[in-house]
Amino acid sequence: MRGRDGGKERREEGGEDDTELSRLEIARYGRQMILQEIGIAGQRRLKQASVLIVGAGGLGAPVAIYLASCGVGEETVVALLRVEFELTLPKSYCSPGHLGLVDYDDVELGNLPRQIIHDERKLKVPKVESAAETIRRFVQFICE
Repeated sequence: MRGRDGGKERREEGGEDDTELSRLEIARYGRQMILQEIGIAGQRRLKQASVLIVGAGGLGAPVAIYLASCGVGEETVVALLRVEFELTLPKSYCSPGHLGLVDYDDVELGNLPRQIIHDERKLKVPKVESAAETIRRFVQFICE
């Protein structure tokens, strides 16, 4: 969090979590942080969370948007992987604050009605690149 002077505040040493939340993050995620089940500590955990979504299609596309929009993996907005047959994850993808997306396919016109993360401008583009661009637009002001 930021203090009154605009600087970033950190939880006291020995606290549960030292992940910082900016004023912008508090403004954006404030509505979900008022929920007792989330709170500030929960938002910090979401920010540090690492999630790997397999598939950027009809199910993976909205899941990726919603997870990114609620602050999951803000440390690195999207880790891109395009897989053909075999999946091996570099260690960096397993560190805190990653939203990973795995898909082998390109965006096709027939995908657009179900796969809301893609649009006509992204036809024939790998789905992971298309999804990453969309997600970055959703959260870019926080990560700058």
